[in-house]
Amino acid sequence: MPTTPSNPLPLTPRSPIALLLLLLVATVILPAKVHGHPGAVADGRATCGSEYSTPETAYTIPDIREAWYIRRVATCTQPAFWTRFDITKEQNDDGQGQKVYIAVISPQIDRFEDDLQFHGIWYGPGLTTDADNGLADVPNDDELPPGITNQAESLGGLGAGYLTSPATFDSCDFVDTSPVMDKWSDVIDGRCMEEFPFGEDFTDALQQDSTVYSWWLYSFNHRAVEPGTYYLQTWLTSRDDTTKTAQGKYEITLGPWSWGGYASDSTLSLAQSQGTSCACAVNAWDYREDYLERLGELPVEFEIAQLPGGSCAVTAGTDADSTEPSSPCETIPQEQYMTDGSSVEWSGLFNLQPDRTYEWTFRAYYQGTNATAAGEPYGYPDPGMFVLLVPADDVESVSTVANDILTRVVEEEEEDPTTIVAEGETLEINTPTFIEFTDPLDAVSTTVLIAPTSDEDAEVTVAVFTQHVPSEFMAHALRDAESGEYIFPTTPMLYVDKTAPAEPVVATDDNPPAREEDVDPDNCAAEGGRSQSCGATNPDRPPTCCVGLICAEGAGVRCVAGPPTATSAPTGAPVEAVDVAATTPAPTPDETSQPTADGAGTTETPTAGSTEMVTDMTTDNGDDGADAPPPGVRDDPSILGDDATTSSAFAIASMPKLVLAFFIASAAVPVLLF
Repeated sequence: MPTTPSNPLPLTPRSPIALLLLLLVATVILPAKVHGHPGAVADGRATCGSEYSTPETAYTIPDIREAWYIRRVATCTQPAFWTRFDITKEQNDDGQGQKVYIAVISPQIDRFEDDLQFHGIWYGPGLTTDADNGLADVPNDDELPPGITNQAESLGGLGAGYLTSPATFDSCDFVDTSPVMDKWSDVIDGRCMEEFPFGEDFTDALQQDSTVYSWWLYSFNHRAVEPGTYYLQTWLTSRDDTTKTAQGKYEITLGPWSWGGYASDSTLSLAQSQGTSCACAVNAWDYREDYLERLGELPVEFEIAQLPGGSCAVTAGTDADSTEPSSPCETIPQEQYMTDGSSVEWSGLFNLQPDRTYEWTFRAYYQGTNATAAGEPYGYPDPGMFVLLVPADDVESVSTVANDILTRVVEEEEEDPTTIVAEGETLEINTPTFIEFTDPLDAVSTTVLIAPTSDEDAEVTVAVFTQHVPSEFMAHALRDAESGEYIFPTTPMLYVDKTAPAEPVVATDDNPPAREEDVDPDNCAAEGGRSQSCGATNPDRPPTCCVGLICAEGAGVRCVAGPPTATSAPTGAPVEAVDVAATTPAPTPDETSQPTADGAGTTETPTAGSTEMVTDMTTDNGDDGADAPPPGVRDDPSILGDDATTSSAFAIASMPKLVLAFFIASAAVPVLLF
């Protein structure tokens, strides 16, 4: 009789070898969920204009131990962008300070290809010229572009160092020193690029099933020197002339050298409460200028008109005939609603020519893969909106009367408007009118006309008051039907509820957070949106807030996660940074120390159960990046990119620790294995 070969460790489901193999297979094959580092401004929007343009109004990073991204639209009138953060960690025994990673990318936009150079001055206690720390001498003020000056003295004599893009972009060597970003940098067509895919179930439906590309401009693993407050002043120039600023778009990542955990909800809320009211880059595709068909077939000419490229070459004393690119991308001022219950959310003044026709186009947005599968790929935030056009030299002189008229009409006629215009029809001056949007199954945009007249051959100024903010529909400009020129409003104004309490809105029995079992994820109001459960009377509004959100009472009822900050203007005053020293747990007897890749630094094991555990373990983890997920779901409005997955390469990189943990468990609990 044949004998069966002996097998002291049979590959049974309870065998450690079998379990190990299963673990390895699952690690390689099954995508691991990861969190993307959060956007410091909600919804993937960018800041611009006067907001965060000085040290006094710098955007505050609440906790630099977390990774954040912040987007900026740089213009000739407002070229500088300022951020600040606090460093609390003392230098180690080798004189090495806390690790601070700074990276910069710019969305792949043809008119900016290889034309943009990133620059920055990093200010902080003890900082100085140090090539090993990526810092050069700060240029003299007469060598810096107009609008940019060395602010070290005004910041109390802080140290400073200069940083800028590498000389060439034909290699990604300058990015590949990052244990996280090296997974997201490749030379494509001779240029160092970031390629980032969004899955079909990505949280932001607008970006589902897409792949985006960005130009790498900067990446360096810096170190702070001494504890204290640090500032980063940044700007763009052209590659050809670094003495003049340039218009463009860029995204800064700030954080530790590698990361594996992300900001708590409270820290995230603190960061995003600073907000933006930038007139452009109002969503991810408006910022990236990609997949514009998803914004109701938005023409690229609209984006070019918003932000022409080029160097800001005009300075005082130059030839008056010379020109520089201009841009309507500016910070829109915000005021309290004109009256309680006001229906006016926006106003602006348009300078038009008589006897010409102007097109005003409202665009439906792509609603994601689920909606597409259901046969409704596009939709409007609202089925239409009330507007009022008034001839006036300025908005203020007619705002009170216009608000009274439009608010009364909305209250009386919201369910059954008297005056309606639809696709191709002309709005009447001095008549409150409801613009009825075309069914998005028939067309993904709706265009109505404005045809001002005048007895004189002179410019006509028209004040426009709207029930909703036009940029919600990418409708914040008019187009001359004959010339194709885009006309942007002057003196735009947002009207918001500024009486909301500073403390977060508290959930109560009468105002509970939306529960998962009660919410349709494909038809719920995101943060800042309006829902019927919060009092919205429009039957086309989502029935509920999205999971975890509650209703914020006040004019314009909306869904919020804390303070109702979705429409909050930048305060100009920095938010209070997280007290890192107060939140970091004291070392336990289990604290271990190990060298980093460069031979410096330690890894501290925080107390089990600490809320800072993930952050502390990945802030100084040896810099191998094995624990760090990819740079993240950059535009996820929920910030936690649970729909992103790591690659097989990343899963394999994580294997050694998983295998070690498995064998420890195997030795400790043999009964469970056998």
